[in-house]
Amino acid sequence: MSSSTFSLDEILEPVQDDLVRMRQVLDGALAAQGAVGERTSHVARFRGKELRAALVLLCGQASGSQSEELPQVAAVLELIHLATLVHDDVLDGADVRRGLASVHAEWDEQTAILMGDMLYSRA
Repeated sequence: MSSSTFSLDEILEPVQDDLVRMRQVLDGALAAQGAVGERTSHVARFRGKELRAALVLLCGQASGSQSEELPQVAAVLELIHLATLVHDDVLDGADVRRGLASVHAEWDEQTAILMGDMLYSRA
C-alpha cells in the first residue's frame, strides 16, 4: 500500500481562480468608511487559510458545478466565520486573535458585538 501526501497549495490549485474571486467578494463586503472601516480593516486581518471557502469551492468543482455564484457562497461562509470569531472572543474574554488585539480588547464589548452582527448582516 502506498501513501501519497499533498501540500495545501497542491490541493487548492484547481480552485485558485475562484479563491481570488472569493477574496474580491469578501474585500467588497468588508469595505467601509470612517470608524466602521477602521474596525472592519482590523477584523479583516483575522482571516486565516480560508479552508471553509476552499472546501465550498472544491466540493462545487467535485460535483461538476459550473456556477459563477460559488465564490460568493464561499465569501458568505468566510463572513459568517469572521462574525463567529468576533463574538467568540467576547464570550471567551480573549484579548488576542491571531496575534492581534481582539475587537473587544481594542475597542469594547459593545463594538465587538455590533461588529459581529454587522458581519452576519453582510453575509
